[in-house]
Amino acid sequence: MEQLKSQQLRPIPPTAEGKIDRITGPLLRLLLATITVLVVAVPATALIRGHGTPAPASPPVLGPFVDDHVTLASRAAFADDTLGVVGHEPTAQVRCGNQGCGNEPGSTAGSATTTSTLPTTTTTTASADLPATATATIATTTTTLPPEPEDVPFGDTLFGNGWEASLGADIPDAAEWEVVHVNNTNPGASDDNAGSADRPLVTVQEGLQRARQAKTNGFNARVLVHPGTYRESLTIAAESEIVEQPILRLEAVEPGTAVISGSEVWTGWEQTVGSDISYHTWPYDWGLAPIPSVLESQVPEDIVRRLEMVFVDGIHLEQVLSYAELHPGSFFVSEPEDRLYVHPSGPPDLNLRFVEVAVRHDLLRVNGVHNFVLDGLVFEHANQPFYAPTAQVANSRNVEVAKITLRWNNWTGLGVWNTSNVTLHDSSAIHNGGAGMDLGKVSRARFEEVETAQNNWRGASGGYTGWSVAGIKAGSMHDVFFVGHRSESNATRGMWLDTNNESVLIDAPRWCHNKTGGFFVEATQGPIVVNDAVICNNHNAGVLSGNATNFALFDSTICNNSGTQILISGEPERTFKDPSTGEIFSIPPARDWTISRTTILDDYGKGPLIQTWAGQSGDEFLSTLASDHNTWWNASVPQPFWLGWPTTADFNSWQKVTDQDSNSTYTDPGVIAGC
Repeated sequence: MEQLKSQQLRPIPPTAEGKIDRITGPLLRLLLATITVLVVAVPATALIRGHGTPAPASPPVLGPFVDDHVTLASRAAFADDTLGVVGHEPTAQVRCGNQGCGNEPGSTAGSATTTSTLPTTTTTTASADLPATATATIATTTTTLPPEPEDVPFGDTLFGNGWEASLGADIPDAAEWEVVHVNNTNPGASDDNAGSADRPLVTVQEGLQRARQAKTNGFNARVLVHPGTYRESLTIAAESEIVEQPILRLEAVEPGTAVISGSEVWTGWEQTVGSDISYHTWPYDWGLAPIPSVLESQVPEDIVRRLEMVFVDGIHLEQVLSYAELHPGSFFVSEPEDRLYVHPSGPPDLNLRFVEVAVRHDLLRVNGVHNFVLDGLVFEHANQPFYAPTAQVANSRNVEVAKITLRWNNWTGLGVWNTSNVTLHDSSAIHNGGAGMDLGKVSRARFEEVETAQNNWRGASGGYTGWSVAGIKAGSMHDVFFVGHRSESNATRGMWLDTNNESVLIDAPRWCHNKTGGFFVEATQGPIVVNDAVICNNHNAGVLSGNATNFALFDSTICNNSGTQILISGEPERTFKDPSTGEIFSIPPARDWTISRTTILDDYGKGPLIQTWAGQSGDEFLSTLASDHNTWWNASVPQPFWLGWPTTADFNSWQKVTDQDSNSTYTDPGVIAGC
């Protein structure tokens, strides 16, 4: 398995027969002897779900994925660093509001004229379609088309034979189990019982303690949680390293019916005279949640740092910060008065309604546990402070998480940190106050059919949409395969890869209708491959890059995002250090990008199709770009290619300046589902 960790795709000398070594995958072949760029050819069969432009009769030449730097290092898990900060927000030039990045409809940018000079080259092209003063230089290369492979997994073609098979959990079959039943709806349930089906335990934590002891004694253990709401927090402590680890399974008897809740049911409400507002004694003084030191210069608003949540008949109420702001469907906590005020929608008598108040956090903590399965549970109403996950798996190995739901928690839904061989599938994080999922230092993992939707309601209530939040916020991901990620209608980005990511394949994602963009890749050395994506109708950019190299986009659709469809930005250099190895990474602006068989369109003329910033970031991106067999279209912006503001170009000029997209088209693709 360790032999598969050659994360960077690099040129490999040919054998006498002229073939590439199989360890890098059958899609990689030699270029002509005079060519210094490595290219990747993706077969027509790689169009798995068919959202992108149909594959041409001949496979396109893709690339470049060139980087001699190879590392197995991981970044610090969400901590300050003397050489950089994990969770780094984009530079000021890409901190855009909901109206885009200075390229909104009506901008006169297309008429400006400047000079744009790209890096060292072999030919100079002055386009007649560009303004008279705009010139550009670009390297010209010639490539040869390789044959298509047969019956090879897509990930293996990119990162080496056996790469996909090496990912995820490998939970061995078990013939015998120590089984513990938990059923708090059984009148005879007690933690003094044996834990059988007819004499179950009443708390899940007691079941975990017994299962943990059985596992320590060398037995496979299952905790079966029967339908019900369990108002408790769960902890599974670290275990010592042994050669053969038994299995521990925590699972719902029926997925979705066993709920771990952070709230309690409150009764005994009093109603204010002449008002629909009721009140209750408030015994807590939580105040404002602390914030990481990196945010001390941009402290979030108070509402973002509150922990209180109230639900009436299952409906989440809006929190306000003064009695005067109360309105139907809201609540206010007055800590000086020790009172909770609630102004409900509908019938005002709260004693006749079902009121839940969040009072508990850390609903699941799994630390240092190997061979662990979590299946079918629901986690809700945790009053997590700023930046903290409701359920967390950390410092573990060989973990499977299946069919879980994380909903209506005060901050992040799920956190997975410093854990290897992970499989997460058929799960959702929805309506959480911060990020849906927060992943860090994760390796050899598979994430399949995961939904993150309508998250960051707490952050957005105070205008906080960056730094630590996204549908999925992930960093230091090494050898990871995402399949079918759906991230929609989040009050933040859809997905954010931040810092030190290598060998990541994202297949068939849908990132749409998110508040601050579809996909952001930042401070990442790659390679990163996004295949068969739909990135649509997001505020701000569909794809945003801030210091990302070795990135490929295949068979995808990027459409009708406000501001721009693909925005290339970054600092002159991003430097960060891996604390576990001390290795220092220096990531230049965007370099070695591939765009192939992808449709990039804007039906409404919201802005450019692709935009780079002037100077080093734009120059290096354009001079190392490999782009072909794409469909480009902007309904009303005549020069939708922005080659370092304020130089703009139409499609013909784009082709001439970049020497790319010779087999691409500029035409209206018609109606595309999702756009």
